Amino acid sequence: MQTRNVTNPKIAGLEPRWAPYRGFSLLFDNPGDSYAHAGEGLLRLDCKHDAPLALYAGLEAFLQRVDLARLREQHLFCPLPYHSYHVTVWDGINAGNAVHLSDQDRSQLDDLFADLPRLLGTPNRYTEAAQTSPLVDWHEQIEFVCRGLTIWSNSALVALLAPKDHPVKRKLDKVVRHRGFLNEPYRQAFNLRMQDGYSPHITLGYFANQELAESAAPLMGAWEDRLLETVAGLSITFSAISLYGFSDMATFLKKG
Repeated sequence: MQTRNVTNPKIAGLEPRWAPYRGFSLLFDNPGDSYAHAGEGLLRLDCKHDAPLALYAGLEAFLQRVDLARLREQHLFCPLPYHSYHVTVWDGINAGNAVHLSDQDRSQLDDLFADLPRLLGTPNRYTEAAQTSPLVDWHEQIEFVCRGLTIWSNSALVALLAPKDHPVKRKLDKVVRHRGFLNEPYRQAFNLRMQDGYSPHITLGYFANQELAESAAPLMGAWEDRLLETVAGLSITFSAISLYGFSDMATFLKKG
């Protein structure tokens, strides 16, 4: 398969090799043994196989059960590495939506994206509202289970999550409200239309282009059945949220 088939901006090669795709987001902090020291006061997301991350391990096992080699060969699917698994709370600014910024704002932000320690550790107008959001002071447990599988319009294969029960859903509803409040200062300061809806998920990987993603769509029903069978009885519990910077879709860092 030729690299010319790759039109997804997050993919540089089919090994897979991840293209530069910089930004910052709020993520749930992974439980368990999930981080490695990265220098300059930063921690790098580095998930290990341990009990609190059993749902992640189940998702990794699912990809093997649906024949990952065939997915790669026939659909040019590039699986994200297990160490990078995470659940985004709020998307923030990234290479995808930064194109809507003014030239001056985009130039300043590009400098920060290239220096993640400075982006995350130095007060700046781009991350200020995110860093002062009540979301980063979150300390309530939210437990998710897997509810399904789908392919999104950005050619991503994602495992969809749901709160485990109604009490957890009420906590998640508060997170969604705070997301909405956080969107407003970015609309006002940068004229960015941030996504209002929230569908918690874990991205398993990306297809090289939209056509190949669509070619895999007829397989979704059988794959979803296998996914739910593989992760039955598994869940993941989060109790904190932090600001993360990323240089590509496999490299996420936060302040230590």
